[in-house]
Amino acid sequence: GADFNTLTLSTIIGDLNYGFYAITSDSNTISSSYLSGGQRGAWLGSGADKNSLRLSTITSNSVGNPALFINAASSNSIEGSYIRGSTAAFIQNSTGSVFLNTVLVATNTAGDALFVAGGGVNLFLTSSTLSAPSQGRGLVWGPGLSGTLDLSSVTVTGARRGVELATAAYGFALDIDSITFRGLASGATAI
Repeated sequence: GADFNTLTLSTIIGDLNYGFYAITSDSNTISSSYLSGGQRGAWLGSGADKNSLRLSTITSNSVGNPALFINAASSNSIEGSYIRGSTAAFIQNSTGSVFLNTVLVATNTAGDALFVAGGGVNLFLTSSTLSAPSQGRGLVWGPGLSGTLDLSSVTVTGARRGVELATAAYGFALDIDSITFRGLASGATAI
């Protein structure tokens, strides 16, 4: 793969597919850039480890695809960024994803700001905002996940369900420093 590259102050638009797509590409940095795709703004796939997306905007206009998709990748970080899509970010089969000072906005009526699906281990979400429409969800932690879900200074807005946790695997740890629920939908469930 393409490793140890830096992309700065760039606009990448993939009209039909992806703004940025990486498989088996490690330790790359994208900063101060705009990534948009017809399907996904950014996709970190199998073996795309230790990559960093900083101070960037990631968007997708696709109804059925998330703006950011992380699949079978580990130790990727998203810092100081804005992510907007039907579901803002979808993570599966991945380890140690980090979101710091990031805003995730779901645009689909029932979209999720951040969905973590099966096979995942460890997620760190710090000083970030999750926004979803009145039928959507802020954070979804899917069934069978393990490791630590660490939430610190997180704000959830607009959603029908703020944080939804499914039955986790043995050894799961939930570590919450603070979560603020602001302006949730009428009749919403915070956790």
